[in-house]
Amino acid sequence: MARTSELHLNDAQRAAVEFDSGPLLVLSGPGTGKTRVITLRIARLIANGMPPERILGLTFTNRAAGEMRTRVGQLVGDEHGLRLGTFHWAAQALLRRYANRMGIDRDFRLLSAGEARHVLAVCLNLPPPQVTRVAHALSALKNGAPLPTVVREYGVEQGALVEYARGYASGLRSASALDLDDLLALSVQLLRTDESVRDRCRRQYEEVLIDEYQDTNRVQQELVRLLAPPHDLLTAVGDEDQAIYGWRYADSGTTSRFLDDFPAATIIRLEESYRCAKRIVRAAGALIEHNPGRLGLSLRTPNDAGAEVVCLAADDEKEEAAWIADEIAREAGQGVPLAHIAVLYRTNAQSRAIEDALIRRGLAYHVHAGRRFYERPEIRRALAWLRLTLGPDDEAAEYLTSTVTGVGSRRLDALRRQAEDRPWDEVWANPEGVPQAAAFQLSRLAQALRELRALRTEPLAVVVERAAWCATDLVAATEDETDSIMENLQELQSIVRDMGRASLHDLIDRLTLSDEPARGGVALMTLHAAKGLEFDVVFLAGLEEGLLPHRRALDRPGGVEEERRLCYVGMTRARRRLALTHAYTRFLGGHALLGERSRFVAEMGRHVTVRLSPRRSAKPRLTSVKLGERVVHVRLGPGTVVAVEGSGRNTLVTVEFDEVGRQRVQLFHAPLTRAGSPDVLAG
Repeated sequence: MARTSELHLNDAQRAAVEFDSGPLLVLSGPGTGKTRVITLRIARLIANGMPPERILGLTFTNRAAGEMRTRVGQLVGDEHGLRLGTFHWAAQALLRRYANRMGIDRDFRLLSAGEARHVLAVCLNLPPPQVTRVAHALSALKNGAPLPTVVREYGVEQGALVEYARGYASGLRSASALDLDDLLALSVQLLRTDESVRDRCRRQYEEVLIDEYQDTNRVQQELVRLLAPPHDLLTAVGDEDQAIYGWRYADSGTTSRFLDDFPAATIIRLEESYRCAKRIVRAAGALIEHNPGRLGLSLRTPNDAGAEVVCLAADDEKEEAAWIADEIAREAGQGVPLAHIAVLYRTNAQSRAIEDALIRRGLAYHVHAGRRFYERPEIRRALAWLRLTLGPDDEAAEYLTSTVTGVGSRRLDALRRQAEDRPWDEVWANPEGVPQAAAFQLSRLAQALRELRALRTEPLAVVVERAAWCATDLVAATEDETDSIMENLQELQSIVRDMGRASLHDLIDRLTLSDEPARGGVALMTLHAAKGLEFDVVFLAGLEEGLLPHRRALDRPGGVEEERRLCYVGMTRARRRLALTHAYTRFLGGHALLGERSRFVAEMGRHVTVRLSPRRSAKPRLTSVKLGERVVHVRLGPGTVVAVEGSGRNTLVTVEFDEVGRQRVQLFHAPLTRAGSPDVLAG
């Protein structure tokens, strides 16, 4: 390995690589060379004679561990024996060796999340929706969340939760099994209570390094403390401004607690960002400074100023998406590869309007770490239910049958043969040759289909609402991320509204015939999925109160601060150009939302320029309406004013629209015109 003086390190990076006198906390901002520093530090230790097997590196993904291992190998030529992996990998290795000291078989069976959920359902005899809630609550407890907090957040009574925990633990013991959360919790318990094992593990390593330390929860932090080698030769690398996994029980006080656990620690700050243009660094820095209690990083960059940071104030989500697609086409026309462009958003349901706009523009795209809207499992299930509502459909029925727990390929073949002699709904009602639990679930499919077909003469919105319920309620025991699933299913109502006077046949055609662009192209993803990535051009959509920051975070302690960090992470994914958008009105999840610009835009101050939608500035404003007056909405069509509340910019108007019923809108923002006066626009 070359001397560090020959590796083009800045002063802070070199100090972090060469530090060798106790615990070290490296605060590393976006694009400041965090991965380079940690791999160079490992390589230097090996080059200076430390055996690779005496080094333990902990991170959060196998991909990150593999990348670090590759880089170290390129630097020193041989990383054989180097211990690099995830927290769960390290905990499993520990328990495979010492679990018998806790009365646990070392050959325990490690359950996947789905298998663990099945064990929970069987041993507690709970209905599917309750299984999901209890599973999340028990996971939170094992990951160090306080019992009162878990009771409050998951709505499970404390005494019942304690009994559920005992019953589940008993079920796992009977199966000689552990779930993923047990790996960490039991490893900490072992190290706390068995001094000989703890001393042996501490002497096993000469240095422990932890990547992305801000993402550790309290159980992982305790594991690090218990594994710290003699003389606390420990390096933690992280950025408190990128702590965005509170829902994984990692909170923003992580880096401060490191200093509590290791009060002699030295802090080195990496603040020279080599990723983002100056204007992006300044806007992101102005935003994150509004978070209190930070240890503090002040990013700077030697890069050029880059493009102006602009926030488009769009009329609605359609105009927002169309503008994004047009700007992407313009970037591509100037030679920027589509693969170097990303569109980020807070919730998965937002992708639908953006995907439609990209398809209309003929721009290739892919949804990173997820499926396109029309390919998401819950949307496919809803489509299957809608097809069956019209009449028999073997493909749709087989697909829904395959989603039932306990129906594998062999049983599906047997049920398929039964369906050759009688309709699928009759097979579901009286299946032959399946376990009792699966037969019960199949009978629920039959009942749901009867109820759905009874609604065929109802308005399309009613049918779609029931199909969405069927698509989630009957599979609640196997689905994670319930909020995201519900938002996607509710987005079907937005499609119904967009289509106006549409039949069920029309909707099915829309869902079935949606164009499927080739893989590659523009990356679409949630802000959480974007962490660790970077692009030349980034569009951050939906900067509205209730969306970013998300409404669920507004009443949660520390929630707004975490949402601010999430926005900061999204902004700092951009190398050259960053564009923000928000919409004054947005159909999302089947609801018309009034879009108040996110507080985060104001917090960026002079570092962002807001541009008003041409549609909102082209016409004189409608400042008042009267009861009974006829008005026209750009998308909802004509209607009658039935209520007026407030005055001035805060006037709220309730309109009974001819097509979609009653909606409540803010006059200042709503794209309303007075019937017969199309040149006067509200707002």
